[in-house]
Amino acid sequence: MFIQRDYTIILKPEEYNYKYALKLALEKLWVLEECNQGEKCWCRIIRPEPRIFYGVDEIIICPSGTVNSEHAQHIVELHNRSLIIAPKSIGVVVE
Repeated sequence: MFIQRDYTIILKPEEYNYKYALKLALEKLWVLEECNQGEKCWCRIIRPEPRIFYGVDEIIICPSGTVNSEHAQHIVELHNRSLIIAPKSIGVVVE
C-alpha cells in the first residue's frame, strides 16, 4: 500500500484486488461528495476517506444517482459512528 501526500491510498500491483480494497474501505471513515451536477442535485456520492485506488479504479461506496442526499447522510453517519463506537468489534471476512 502506498499513501500519497493528500492521503490517497493507492494499492500496490500485488494488492489490486477488489475484495481487499473493499475491506480497507469498510475500515475507513466515509464522506459525502456532490455529483457533477453540484449542490442542487438530489443525489450524493459516498466514498471512503482517504480515497482508495486499486489499479485505475477507485472504491466508491455509492456512486452518483444511487442514493438521495438525506439517505446518504444517514448511511455515512451510521457507518462512521460504528467505527468510532466499536472499532475492534467490526470484522470483515475476505476469502
